[in-house]
Amino acid sequence: MSLLLCLNAAVLMASCGDVEGVTTLKKVTEDQNSAAAPSVTVTSPASTTVTTVVPEPAVEPVYSAYDPASVPVMEIELPDDVYGYEVTYPEITTTATTTTTTTTTTTTTTTATTADKTPPVISAADFSVYKGDSIAYKKYVKVSDNASSAGEITISVDSSGVDADTLGRYPVVYSAADKAGNKSTVTVYVTVVKKPADPQTQVEEYVKEQAQAILSKITNSNMSQMQKAYAIWYWTRHNIGYVDASDKSGYLVGARDGFKKRYGDCYTFFSVAKALLIEAGIQNVDVIKQRASEQDARHYWLMVNTGEGWYHFDCTPYRAGGDNFFMLTDAELKAWDDARYKGCHNYSKEGMPEVSTVSVQSRVNYSSSKLG
Repeated sequence: MSLLLCLNAAVLMASCGDVEGVTTLKKVTEDQNSAAAPSVTVTSPASTTVTTVVPEPAVEPVYSAYDPASVPVMEIELPDDVYGYEVTYPEITTTATTTTTTTTTTTTTTTATTADKTPPVISAADFSVYKGDSIAYKKYVKVSDNASSAGEITISVDSSGVDADTLGRYPVVYSAADKAGNKSTVTVYVTVVKKPADPQTQVEEYVKEQAQAILSKITNSNMSQMQKAYAIWYWTRHNIGYVDASDKSGYLVGARDGFKKRYGDCYTFFSVAKALLIEAGIQNVDVIKQRASEQDARHYWLMVNTGEGWYHFDCTPYRAGGDNFFMLTDAELKAWDDARYKGCHNYSKEGMPEVSTVSVQSRVNYSSSKLG
């Protein structure tokens, strides 16, 4: 639009006459009978120099993003014709440019970090384990740290000095390191001890110990099996008191109670004698009375074989007297039952060894603790 205005100005100046250095414009009348458009003839002097001055382009305003109604509109009034020529102006479109500025704020937080120089704390104490058992060493230690979680702490154990199969006291070294590399070490001691027996084994060991102690006093290696058997009968018969009650859950329990309490009923006498016979290496089998009814009293005794055959062996005392039942035959035992306590020694012979019929009573002096 600025260039057009300048050209119009040049036309206006030329119409006023020749101006030095400017081409002379002359109007040519339109031919009414010609279809051609009117023309303008330009006549230039032979040595004319034309200087065209082009003005600097106008700077269009740029508006901020405000209400469009507040933006001023520049109006230019232009003529509709110039000296008989219709002038057509191009449509002028004004564009408002909106510029949006976005400001982003970034916040940076700086935390001061102090180097961790505190080692882990190891909590451990001396402990004991049973001989032969595997040892879970880390079960006996706890470790804490001021800056590391449990999963970030490394625990190591030096148990190279421990012999779990030998009774004794041994050092165990615990070491711990946290994620910062701080380390600590603690030494404790593990004591390997003998494993206690279960209740049944404890009873068995006790009975065995008691039987060995008693046999060491009443027997010797020069005695025959028959002599040892009599020494056992005599000791049991005269060292256990009779009461009408006992724990009948097993001969070991009966023998334990007999050795500890030194009293009991026929089951206690039977149990103590059996324990001593077993420890002395003498064959024996249990005999239980065959009762005539549920109300009939129970009774327990043994059969013993010392190498001369099987005989009845009963250490229980009876009020009826005459109760010396060392190595009796079936006939001798039945004779006492018939005279003193009928049916006391009834038993089933099924599965039982055959009892010898040869009496040995002539060799026994019941007033003496030794068999001649």
